[in-house]
Amino acid sequence: DGRPKEGEDPSVRRNVVCDLGTDCRDCGPWVPSARAPWLEPGGVPGPVARLREKEVEVRVKRSFSNPPFLFAYTNPAADFDVSNNYEHGGLVEGGITKLFYQIFKDKCVPPAGGRPSLFVDVGSNFGWFSLLAASMGCRAVAFEPVPHFFAFLEYSVHANGLAHRVDMRQTVVSAEPSRPVTMTVPNRGIWGTASIGGSNIDKSVESVNTNITVPSVRLDDVIKEKVLLLKVDVEGW
Repeated sequence: DGRPKEGEDPSVRRNVVCDLGTDCRDCGPWVPSARAPWLEPGGVPGPVARLREKEVEVRVKRSFSNPPFLFAYTNPAADFDVSNNYEHGGLVEGGITKLFYQIFKDKCVPPAGGRPSLFVDVGSNFGWFSLLAASMGCRAVAFEPVPHFFAFLEYSVHANGLAHRVDMRQTVVSAEPSRPVTMTVPNRGIWGTASIGGSNIDKSVESVNTNITVPSVRLDDVIKEKVLLLKVDVEGW
């Protein structure tokens, strides 16, 4: 299930073939930090099962961030950007990560106690910044409409025991609520260029693209409190 066994180096890449808490024989017991829908009677397939059904490879290793956390990604031959950078560098968007770290380190947990600060992640992709925020003590609301991106996010959040801090929402954020939106998603190239109408996809990369229809929400209808940091990475939408 991707978790390192005792004595294993967590920074070494492992392939994930079964979901957390399922009958994986050698994985050992797993206690979820919040509701895991795939473990409920009659529940939906877990994130790893959904990815493997689509023949998407799932890899995981510990990040080089501070604090470190397990981060799931795919074969860099399929995803040239996030997965390639993480496979070889153990980080995603190092410059922005450093900037966000400076914000989170003193402000995620109020000095006088009380509720942790909120990070809002619009266009979460595989969840790197939500995981960074939650690992540093913040709460996070992560919006990610693309099903296989959301599956990577969901796996990583649960693998790190952070599901009680990360509210994961599989929706588009838009100016109009409850409106179906069509997105185009590449199966090879820079996966993060998945976008409304496919306007940002690199057409020089040979790829079979998939169109998906996803629901939309308005940010003002979901977020009703002060936000420490809002990140919006939506490929021009």
